[in-house]
Amino acid sequence: MNQDTSEFPTAPRLTERQAYEAFIEYLRAWPRETDALNLGDVGSGIDPTVWEDGSPADPAVPSDWAKAAATVLKAGAAGSIEDDHAPAFPETDWLRVLHYFVSSLWPLLGAIPLTPLIAILEQKDSPIPGSHVSSWQLWTQALLRETL
Repeated sequence: MNQDTSEFPTAPRLTERQAYEAFIEYLRAWPRETDALNLGDVGSGIDPTVWEDGSPADPAVPSDWAKAAATVLKAGAAGSIEDDHAPAFPETDWLRVLHYFVSSLWPLLGAIPLTPLIAILEQKDSPIPGSHVSSWQLWTQALLRETL
């Protein structure tokens, strides 16, 4: 299978922290018609292994991600001192990081619904319930894995 990605929008370049905030915004934007949406739904949509070119399984993911990233930047999430010298990464790298991050969360949280998932992610430095690791630690591990 191959998918034409020439019309996928490009997200703004983001720092590590901005991308983490954009992921939370991305989850907030998911439709809430049903309470059945969960971490597994997010992971399967982001999965880059379906297409030969590495694009996500859900063709809406890149544009939804670009919108979430733009929302974070517009809201001023770029203003911290730590971001002044932080490297920015292209959108395609972040989609790979997102997939690995969701894959890392799955063994800890399973099919957790999106609303409680967002609450856990918003407490980024607190341990994930039932574990000794925080979502921020998993995020930085995902970033390191995809950028080395």
